[in-house]
Amino acid sequence: PGETIVDGYLSLGDHLFVDRISHFFSDVKRGDVLVFATDGIKSYDGRKLSDTGAYYIKRLVGIPGDTIKFTDGQLMIRPAGEKEFRPAKSFGPEFERIYSFKGGYHGHQEDLGMIPIKYPQSGGEFTVPKDYYYMLGDNSRFSLDSRAWGLVPRKNIVGRAGVIFWPFSRRWGKVDTTPALEVPTGMPSFSTFDVMYKQ
Repeated sequence: PGETIVDGYLSLGDHLFVDRISHFFSDVKRGDVLVFATDGIKSYDGRKLSDTGAYYIKRLVGIPGDTIKFTDGQLMIRPAGEKEFRPAKSFGPEFERIYSFKGGYHGHQEDLGMIPIKYPQSGGEFTVPKDYYYMLGDNSRFSLDSRAWGLVPRKNIVGRAGVIFWPFSRRWGKVDTTPALEVPTGMPSFSTFDVMYKQ
């Protein structure tokens, strides 16, 4: 009596292997799914992201020199040295699923409900400085990301997401290869989102 036979904890979310080497030899690029440390990054309300988790995983959408803005549910990017903005989906197949409007995907939304958008401010533009990255969640209606807490310093990058080994769901295997479910995306209200992130 009183002796602990088994101990453990509940761990939610995907468990994955991370490639921690290749980004030292070939620089990260728009569309890469990256794992990064949350050290030194503060949430929209001033709390440290590290209080909610040591690592986050998001998609890299803005590299140094890119100017970012949102227009009609689309992320628009103007690379350094270019004069015109282009939609994110024009930068590669990595963005096709996000803009398929199937299986829960709905493009890159600017609106985060009651949470203020800081980067860029609503209707504005934002240029990514040297040694920083702009990261977004693929499910942007329900993702706290660079819109709310700003940029990820280069020194925080851990590596590229590689293989999901747990749980055995439809996303099991190589990261970023599962197509969207063939069902149209509905547009849920923000009430659920507000409850999730106001706690």
